[in-house]
Amino acid sequence: IDGHVGACFAFGVIVKGQFFQGSVTYFVGILQLVFFNLPLMVYMGWCLMLRCQGHNFSSHICSGRRRSSIPIHIFVFLLLMWQVYSCYFLLKTYGILSFFFSPMRTWLVLMTLLLTRRTWTLGSSELKTYIMEMKTCQSF
Repeated sequence: IDGHVGACFAFGVIVKGQFFQGSVTYFVGILQLVFFNLPLMVYMGWCLMLRCQGHNFSSHICSGRRRSSIPIHIFVFLLLMWQVYSCYFLLKTYGILSFFFSPMRTWLVLMTLLLTRRTWTLGSSELKTYIMEMKTCQSF
């Protein structure tokens, strides 16, 4: 298999026109969703809730919520570091091509950084639009 290009799916791997069935890839995908994607989605929702309450990144840490917010940020940072390590492992195991064309690993690290920064730096006009849409959805 060395020196050939293939594709990895949840149900197996295709290399040089041959299909290799594998249940490990399906299991790794489930672990990815449960231990990174879902906590990231919850974290982004929590950050947007704080932004809608008028906080920015430093104000909610300086307020009385320090005991609850700092462990949450540390937890998400540790999840991100685990994801970066898995990207490094992907690079060493499967090579540079799989590293750059891996949407569930490498691209997700970049998107996490971009979305987190975007969430905490939303302008007030964009945030007001979001709050108005949320109030409209709650009235139904």
